Amino acid sequence: MKCITVLCGLLAFFWATMGLFAQVTFTYNNATITTVPYGGSFTLSVGWAITATRPNKVDVFLNGSSIFQMAQPFPVQYTLTYPMSGVDSVNDGYYQVRVSDSYSYALNSAPVYLHVSPAILIQPQDTLCLAKSSTTMGIAAGPSAATFQWIDAATGAILWTQARFSPTVANSGQRIFCRISNSYGSVSSTSVLLTVVAPPAITSQPTNVVAMLGTNARFNVTATGTTPLNYQWYKNGLPIQGAILNYIILPAVTLTDAGTFQVVISNGYGQTNSNDAVLKVVTLVSIATQPASLTVAQGQDASFRVSVSGSEPYSFQWTKNGATLTGATNSTLQLVAVDYSAQGAYAVRIANPYSQVLSSNATLTVVAPVPANIITQPTNLVVTIGSNATFFVNALGTSPLNYQWLKNGTNLVTGGRITGATSNALTLASVVVDDAGQYRVSVSNAYGTNTSTNASLIVVVPPANLSISRNASNSVILQVNGTPGFAYVLEALTNLNAPLNWRAINTNATDTNGTFSCIFSNIQLFPSVFFRTRMP
Repeated sequence: MKCITVLCGLLAFFWATMGLFAQVTFTYNNATITTVPYGGSFTLSVGWAITATRPNKVDVFLNGSSIFQMAQPFPVQYTLTYPMSGVDSVNDGYYQVRVSDSYSYALNSAPVYLHVSPAILIQPQDTLCLAKSSTTMGIAAGPSAATFQWIDAATGAILWTQARFSPTVANSGQRIFCRISNSYGSVSSTSVLLTVVAPPAITSQPTNVVAMLGTNARFNVTATGTTPLNYQWYKNGLPIQGAILNYIILPAVTLTDAGTFQVVISNGYGQTNSNDAVLKVVTLVSIATQPASLTVAQGQDASFRVSVSGSEPYSFQWTKNGATLTGATNSTLQLVAVDYSAQGAYAVRIANPYSQVLSSNATLTVVAPVPANIITQPTNLVVTIGSNATFFVNALGTSPLNYQWLKNGTNLVTGGRITGATSNALTLASVVVDDAGQYRVSVSNAYGTNTSTNASLIVVVPPANLSISRNASNSVILQVNGTPGFAYVLEALTNLNAPLNWRAINTNATDTNGTFSCIFSNIQLFPSVFFRTRMP
């Protein structure tokens, strides 16, 4: 019984559906196929007449998909209009209308076709654009699914096949037009001028330069871009006045010209900076001090040296009698404990990356060793207190010679007022009384020692404390204090009228206690007598 009831319900629904569909008559107000230019307008108009139930919903379909729906009670006779403006490819296709009530629907079986043909709404304009940037030349055209072809007006060559394209500088100056086409037509724009500009782009960077001192140095750069291109060179970040070309020449470079160079290139559409390029100013290698000839005793070390100038790095190679010495590749050639076979002519070849030079020959002479021998002894000195005293010795022998000065048998040390305690000249500055004594020097080398004879240093004190007294015979006794062992001069003056005529009355050595005595007789012969003492 239940199955019969369900079946009856299905039959009733099918009959209702078929009944509405069978009782709907559609009326078309459009042509079966309508072609509308891109951007134009189109109104779909479909009417119906229904002899059964009133419909309560209407759907508009495009290519089988619902694009519009209205749900409300509709009259049994009605004309539906569906307007469209600015048509494009999305509007292209076949349209159908479906009316329905709560139980059934009816779909018009004869669709209306709408096709969109090409059209230009806005013509392209003369355009200036940057290279490789995109442009449409200002054109507004369609439909979007149509084929776009930008064509060289002069040659007919197809340049681009999209509405938006990216030209290069090579396209600058071309007159072009656009052809838009599809299955429903074709249209061409007016021709317009395409101007393509480009910011500067460096195609060849400046490179590092190594220039010899006094020669010219040059940096170059190559760039593309819309002319005119402007150049400004910089050194160490500062602009170089007048350096406004695609190259820069530095004449007769000096060491101060070395630095880091860069160029900034600009035009009306942008600028670019080059890579840094370094200028290195170099000089030829030259010898500042030649190796010197040597004479050394057998068994001693010998050392040749050379000093050089010029750009580093340096390399050295010593030779003996023109033959390369293995391992001798420093500025100093050290020969240890030489014998007679080491004698010869030594030279060194010096090179840097830019030049090389050969030194002059330096001769090595090997002789038999000679012990230290004094040939000029130090001499006695008499100096005034506060003065400087210097002892000299002259010695020969195989070098090196070593010196040691002694005072009263004790080694002296350089320092304070003493200099040269281990040299051939000993100096005592600003001598005092205690500096007086016996001085000698010991001269030695690896083969012997020789000690000099003693040399005395007498420190003279100026005469002082002149005293006058009389003895029993009425003679004048003159006494003055001075330095033991030193002679002073006593003088007398009997007339103060100019010119003064001082005359020596006695010259004698003081006695051991440092007191100098003199007797002046016949003083009664003179009305007045004046006395003085001085150093000789």
